[in-house]
Amino acid sequence: WEPFSHFLQRRNVSLSGLKRVLTAGAPVRPSLHERLLKHLPDGDVFTPYGATEALPVSFMSGREVVQETAQATRLGKGTCVGTIAPGVEVKIIEVTDDAIAQVADAKETALGGTGEIIVRGPCVTRAYDGRAEANRLSKIIDGSSVWHRMGDLGWFDERGRLWFCGRKSQRVSTPSGELTSIPIEAVAETLWPERAALVGIGPRGAQRAIVVLEHVGPIANERVFCQQEGARVLAALKEHDVARHVDAAIVYQGAFPVDRRHNAKIERERLAAWVARQWPQLLRGAPEDAR
Repeated sequence: WEPFSHFLQRRNVSLSGLKRVLTAGAPVRPSLHERLLKHLPDGDVFTPYGATEALPVSFMSGREVVQETAQATRLGKGTCVGTIAPGVEVKIIEVTDDAIAQVADAKETALGGTGEIIVRGPCVTRAYDGRAEANRLSKIIDGSSVWHRMGDLGWFDERGRLWFCGRKSQRVSTPSGELTSIPIEAVAETLWPERAALVGIGPRGAQRAIVVLEHVGPIANERVFCQQEGARVLAALKEHDVARHVDAAIVYQGAFPVDRRHNAKIERERLAAWVARQWPQLLRGAPEDAR
């Protein structure tokens, strides 16, 4: 839908009569909703949230995003994925990478607190076939029912809408605390015309938080451009409370690597490996065990 929305914009095409556009597979930025809706006079964009193991979990419309949540996303609150689907239950629990055998062992966060998203309901799978370790890490027993750990981080607002803040495995663990990807990236994208990705380099607990800035196209003076733009974006990022612990902003020349299945999910692990190779000096000055 990203390239299609740009096509509509270039050609000024009106999709009169089209009622519904569905998009899923990766977080949808407000700018995509805005571009599509300009060409959907009779329709709307819908973004169901879920996973292969649990779909749908919640729903959100593009017009609701533009009118009610886009500004909060751009201020670093995350991506609102909407109202919980009928028959589905969602809890936000404290983050851990350990297995949770029973739901009584999980501690729910307070309203508005960011944590790990777990779900149960008729659309949620009870087990992986023949994968005992995956079941141990992803399923939580609750009497005769099973909760699935989405592997995502998020929070509930006062209206009961779910907000997505990124993958649990892609959070950045710094000496000052843990940072989630989607909120910081959304702020960076208000300062940069293309995509941004938060990555961490170094061992957990002592990671340096790096914002990588995608740049597709030629650069006249590569070194000067990358230095100046990285410094400009970093200075502006640090004016936002959610991004005050970001250590650097670095320009990545070319399109971000994305997953093969959806061609949309940014592979932040590959970007982190690139940063570690290209910019080893970022680890200098960190604690000795972080080098």
